[in-house]
Amino acid sequence: MGLLTLLFGGGMAMAAGRAEDPSRRRAMRYSQLVVILTLPLISLLIASASLSGTTDIAGALPIALMSFAILTIGAFLGRVGSNPFIGVRTPWAFKSRLAWERSNRLAGRLFFVIGLAGLLTAPFAPQPLGLYAILAAIAGAAVWSGIESWRVWRTDPDRQPF
Repeated sequence: MGLLTLLFGGGMAMAAGRAEDPSRRRAMRYSQLVVILTLPLISLLIASASLSGTTDIAGALPIALMSFAILTIGAFLGRVGSNPFIGVRTPWAFKSRLAWERSNRLAGRLFFVIGLAGLLTAPFAPQPLGLYAILAAIAGAAVWSGIESWRVWRTDPDRQPF
């Protein structure tokens, strides 16, 4: 995971350094921040599960850690610029800057709310129902964001054709 963090984070840093547009440079820095924050959080989740001897990841602590990682991703996802690694990467989002921005902003808000709800309900939700609810909410947010990218691309006058 450390190697992945180095590769993806370094790749985003190189892309940000090569970007001539200041807004693109800033967006790539946010992409780098998402990589640098989330991959270590995922590693921490995996390590805590393996060191504690837990065979069931649907306990309150693993759910809280997953929710915190989702919340962190959501906090920065709306600011991520177009890239091949992070964000809503549909064909329509790559063909329209407006579709990329709006679909990722929507996904960021949804992920933030899902993570916050998971953090608040982790100690009280019956498990594994809480885990299933978080996974279903993430899948729903992904589908909704993909549909949003198509909808915005379809009405964008500056879109690129296929």
